[in-house]
Amino acid sequence: MSNQNRMRSIFTLSVLILSILLTACGSAPIPTPSTTPNPTPNLEVEVELVATLLDTIIQNIQREGSVDGYLIVWSPVQSSHDSPTLRMDITAPIEVWWYDGGQLTEASDPVGAIEQFRQEQMAVEPYGLYDFGILSVIEDGKVAEVYIGFDCGGLDCHGSARYFYLERTDQGTWEVSRDRVSIMILE
Repeated sequence: MSNQNRMRSIFTLSVLILSILLTACGSAPIPTPSTTPNPTPNLEVEVELVATLLDTIIQNIQREGSVDGYLIVWSPVQSSHDSPTLRMDITAPIEVWWYDGGQLTEASDPVGAIEQFRQEQMAVEPYGLYDFGILSVIEDGKVAEVYIGFDCGGLDCHGSARYFYLERTDQGTWEVSRDRVSIMILE
């Protein structure tokens, strides 16, 4: 084989390998706005998610409630489904509600309500403190990763943290869908 033929073969083989590599690189999915997580959902989606999470918490209280009054805190989430934390961070609440006697009442002073709860309720065990947050919204507002935490204090009561996905149905309601992670907090 002559030097010229050898060079043509190497060139042809190089072009073929380069073509294969470029084709493989081009087949990787490119993130689009519909699949990229959005940590700040639009206002309508956020309102729907908050209402759904509050309803979920109230149903849980009505089913398993063991104390008279509960504090429910909507706060920014500092962790994720893949890297959950065991502690609530309620130092910067978005909104706070009292749930007492079957009534849900929004606190006019969220930070003050948390401090009042710490002084009056957390001094006596068990107590009922819920925390929730929205981690991200994906797929054009059709799927949301959310968190609900519960702290009740006391030796006989263990807290929990749940990270899960809510999916919007065709009817526009939100339902638990997939990939749930639950953590039992043993204090």
